[in-house]
Amino acid sequence: MYQHHIILKTLSQLTSEQANDWYQTVKEYGPPNIVFNYKAGLKQIGMEYGTCDEEFPHCYIVPIMRDMSPEETTFVVSAWEYKYPEDFNIEISNAIDHHALGHFQNSMDGEDSDIELDPELRESAIKDMAKWHHNRWVEGQTSAGWRYGSYFNSKDKTHPAMRQWDDLSETHRRSPKFSNVEVLEWLKKQQII
Repeated sequence: MYQHHIILKTLSQLTSEQANDWYQTVKEYGPPNIVFNYKAGLKQIGMEYGTCDEEFPHCYIVPIMRDMSPEETTFVVSAWEYKYPEDFNIEISNAIDHHALGHFQNSMDGEDSDIELDPELRESAIKDMAKWHHNRWVEGQTSAGWRYGSYFNSKDKTHPAMRQWDDLSETHRRSPKFSNVEVLEWLKKQQII
């Protein structure tokens, strides 16, 4: 598996046209220049097919340059939902952009179980982190010409989540899961602790 990837899992095998459409969806609706192509012999590879689990046995893996945040992935998922009416599952390689959060190594080496945080402080930090991620995503999509709309429409570049976090309905408030290590890093970066 690639270090950074996005995987489409489907019940039935896609046609060649549908598989190409999946690749183009990631390329068009993901962040700019997100798709990673590589050479295998004389061929340029942008996506691979494989088999997955019993629930969704067909996997279409697109290598990407970095991990996508859940907010960035929302655009890809919304666009794919519009194009593909059958059940599917999309997985990303990681749910958080450590570089943007100011990721650094610490003496705990990622041992989440060794960190105890005050539950109220943790909950407050998680809300702040989710808000920061979403608003950053909105800024990026606005720069790409997207705007708020009641429904997702790729042609008109409208999306119901194109609002600041505080203005979003609960149904559009999606947040990555954060470990205690990530929360601790955020609190340190914000100089709260």
